[in-house]
Amino acid sequence: MALLVKDLATFKIHVTTNYNFDYDIIAIYLKKVDRSQIKPIVGRALYAAYTAIAPTTENPKEVMDLLEEASSNLAMFEATKVLAVSISDSGLFVSSSPNAVPADWASKRDLRRYLLQTGQQALDEALEIMDSNPTDFPLWVGTPGYSKFKELFTRQTSHFQRYFNINNSRLAFLRLRPSLLKVENKYFMSFLGAETVFQIKQGAAPEEIKALELCRAAQVPLCISEMAREGFPNLSADAFYVAIDEIPGEKKQVLGEGEFRNLSQTKQDDGLEQIKILVEYLRNNPTVFSLFAAKEVAATPNPTQNTGSIVSFM
Repeated sequence: MALLVKDLATFKIHVTTNYNFDYDIIAIYLKKVDRSQIKPIVGRALYAAYTAIAPTTENPKEVMDLLEEASSNLAMFEATKVLAVSISDSGLFVSSSPNAVPADWASKRDLRRYLLQTGQQALDEALEIMDSNPTDFPLWVGTPGYSKFKELFTRQTSHFQRYFNINNSRLAFLRLRPSLLKVENKYFMSFLGAETVFQIKQGAAPEEIKALELCRAAQVPLCISEMAREGFPNLSADAFYVAIDEIPGEKKQVLGEGEFRNLSQTKQDDGLEQIKILVEYLRNNPTVFSLFAAKEVAATPNPTQNTGSIVSFM
């Protein structure tokens, strides 16, 4: 299997190691990371093309560099779990010498957190470039990775971070994706309609881009409301984060039942208010959002009747 990071010189551009570090050892983890985290995102065709011949044009070259950075750091993160352990017929041993001893838990924690965050952030940056320049990445467009990326209004860590602090954690964002999808089905599909949802997600007109941002502004707090209602554990007073089991000493903080309830209600109110703003914007642009306008005309209820739906209060 060809790898993105083909030699030690490339690896050392992104990760600091000792002079005698062995590429053959890290190649095992590079292979694992490429297979499990890189290839599913960029697709088999693009991965094969980039590992065969490195791109030379501006955007693809930048993406290639970011993918190498992600692969290197995430592979090193995986390797730190076992590199200090020697395996032989006699059992497992921890290597040490008179001039070097294994790192303590605090040093391991800080290193692993840095490697993980750096690798995940590089992946996010690569996806942002690819999303903004789809014509430069035709082998990505149409793949399952592209379809999954385009599945939601809120597609990137930075999109979520704009409306709720998740410490720019891609792992936190990935953990939130099921709730984001749930929110789209629960709050958006019914009153926007599938055709308008598709238009907003795929559109390039200024009005469609503005509508997409308004959708995100509503989707994020509604997602947090759903998660708080379910009582997810890793939420501090000002941020959602993921506690990594492989990082020793990671804190785990839980809000009280009353705090979860208050957060859920507050974020639901915020999200519904943003939906009202979105609906008003769509109504003010009936030419662009003609399918939404037609759906409203067809579904206009008796104004004296409260149907209990979101739209009936708007």
